[in-house]
Amino acid sequence: MIEYWDGGNLIEVEELNYLNNLSQEQLNNIAVGPQDLFFDIMNNINREFERVGILKGLDVTNKWNWKPGSYDIFKEYLGRRLELNKKCRSMDNLVNRTRDRNNYLNYIQRQAQNMERERYSLKRLGVSRDVDVNKFQTICREFTTAINKQCQLVKEMTNDKILITPYIRFQNNVMYYMDIKINGLTMSIYSGDKDIQQFPLDEIHIISRIPFRHLVNKQRIYDIYHKGIYMSNFKFPYISSSFSDEYPDEQHYSTVCYDKYMDNIHKAIKETNYTAMALYIMQWAQYYSLEHSNPYNQPHKLHYGMPKSYSKEYASSCNSGTVIDACNRMMTNQSGLHTFWDKDIHINEKCFKIDCQLINDCRGFKKRTQSLANMEEYSDIAESIACLLMEYYKENNYSYRRISREVEALTYYYISHNSDNFIDECYRAIIYYIVNSQKNNRYCYDLLVKLGLLKEEELEDAPNTMDTEELEFLMKQWAQSGA
Repeated sequence: MIEYWDGGNLIEVEELNYLNNLSQEQLNNIAVGPQDLFFDIMNNINREFERVGILKGLDVTNKWNWKPGSYDIFKEYLGRRLELNKKCRSMDNLVNRTRDRNNYLNYIQRQAQNMERERYSLKRLGVSRDVDVNKFQTICREFTTAINKQCQLVKEMTNDKILITPYIRFQNNVMYYMDIKINGLTMSIYSGDKDIQQFPLDEIHIISRIPFRHLVNKQRIYDIYHKGIYMSNFKFPYISSSFSDEYPDEQHYSTVCYDKYMDNIHKAIKETNYTAMALYIMQWAQYYSLEHSNPYNQPHKLHYGMPKSYSKEYASSCNSGTVIDACNRMMTNQSGLHTFWDKDIHINEKCFKIDCQLINDCRGFKKRTQSLANMEEYSDIAESIACLLMEYYKENNYSYRRISREVEALTYYYISHNSDNFIDECYRAIIYYIVNSQKNNRYCYDLLVKLGLLKEEELEDAPNTMDTEELEFLMKQWAQSGA
């Protein structure tokens, strides 16, 4: 048994050679015959169970009776679908919610009715659930041999650029998985018949899921499902998303669009012709037409900004404002552990490294550059204010949790009270906020007055040379400058 991430859940699978020695019960689950319709309906119901988090599905005995626990599983599904276990404000709210959600049961009610009709029919006809072991074991062994041969041919034919690893899952519905890893390819951007720009691609990982019983018995397959991810900081045009804007450090598998190659790829999968499938996948991954492609992501999301080395034809095909906005969003989300002015420096260095053609028009670059200039000009006064506030919190026995709330209220930057460098991060947040918020510095000054850290009085000429008075005078000047 192997733990495998299927793009959404951690599941248990077996290597394909597991098919070479199956038990009677396992062969029953993949065989075809009069029981086909019954198993199709039961599998649909089990998939519905999985959608609400119930992994153990329905099953029957050799005499077509329900296995022990099947009714309990169905009751658990009904409870979850009707949300019977959720808290509610009142009794009438419970009844109303249950009545409203009852509409969701129409589909499962029809499926259950059809399933029971087929089950009674199989019992009445005396159909045996146990199939011919030798017949179907031979089918599985021939399938395993053919798949292993095809996977090896693809590996050799593409010089390891496409690697296919098959898995099988025996749980509720028997599923066949193809783990496809694509490396070392280059995408070409075409304007008409002209190749105007090329991008070396990082690894593309695609997981395809196919109902095994239909596949191995060469029956019609309706639901081949693909999930994919582009293993990069960037986004691949034909995969809906690679990184979440909300959680930029997490990778997410999402929908794969095979575009005009979908039918050919599915046909190759059904015919166990993986060499043809690999050729279609390579064409799909390496071609983008500005006129005809309909991607999830535009090609400018394959790179930062607009490097000077890129062709004029490609640069002119992109909207500069859209490229700038996308680049700033990507760089900000992918800045990792860098914060405040360290982040500004880190991002600007990327702009210089690619010698971006859009640097003079980039609002983000200008803002970061101004932020670094502000740090040099206002760092002394900002550090003094940060010290005043943090000392006040300490002297008044503020907990870390309360300090976190106070700093967030002032700077709009959340710092976890469990952070290893909590105090240092609070100092940095306050300093960064002050040097980059000149329009709001009166608010900060009023806060210092409210806490009793400064006296509210008219600004006069500079006081004597006492350090505390000079500091207070500078703060008042600073506050007035942003009023």
